[in-house]
Formats: sequence, structure tokens, C-alpha cells
Amino acid sequence: MEIKSKSFDASYFGARVMGYGLFGAIIILGYQVYQWLKNGEWLDITLHKGLYYLEIDLTRITAIEWQGVQRFLFWLLEVPLAAVVAVLSIGIGFILMSNSEL
Repeated sequence: MEIKSKSFDASYFGARVMGYGLFGAIIILGYQVYQWLKNGEWLDITLHKGLYYLEIDLTRITAIEWQGVQRFLFWLLEVPLAAVVAVLSIGIGFILMSNSEL
């Protein structure tokens, strides 16, 4: 009787990460479109609002002495959350799928 070992299939996991991430991005955009159709105003859901919802403290960014770095981080926090979720899930998914020998 042969026992099959359960190995971690990184390509399968990568495809699932990409799928769930893209589904999450579509849900975020769908909610924004729903609010726009209902109220007539576009609801900005940025990375900052997502991190605030997760109760991640971002007050240390204001203490950075380098003004260029601080401005870049503030700009990065204003990127739409749906774009961040989509890009991160695709990136992580491709990395996992390309390294399927994990």
C-alpha cells in the first residue's frame, strides 16, 4: 500500500491567491459603484482607509524627518484600495506560481 505525501502545491495556492484577490478588488469596486448609483457621489476607498479599518496605526509617518519620503508615503496611502489588492494578489500569485517547487 502506497501512502501519498501531502505536499504544498504552490502553483495551486498562487492561483487561489490571485483569484481571491481579484474577487476582493471587484467587490470593492462594486461597492463604490453601488454607492455612486445610490447617492450620486463617488466613495473614495483608499489604502489609508483600509488600514484604518484594520486599526493599523500610521501616526509614525508624520514623524519622518525626510520630507520627500514622507510625501511619497502619503501619496502611497492615497492609492485606491482596489488597485492595491489587485496588484498585490497578482504579484504574490505569480511569485508562488513561478516557484512551484516550494
